[in-house]
Amino acid sequence: MKFELLDVFTGVNSVAVYFRHSIRGLQIEIMELDADGRITRVLVHHRDP
Repeated sequence: MKFELLDVFTGVNSVAVYFRHSIRGLQIEIMELDADGRITRVLVHHRDP
């Protein structure tokens, strides 16, 4: 498996990582954070290659 980081976006209580996955194609992982900076929820969106 290989990952190519394309970009990172930050929000008030979240971080989104945009990358290319060698098997699944383009993918975005959105991580929601609590007040202590811990991940509370992860959403993953991908487009088939």
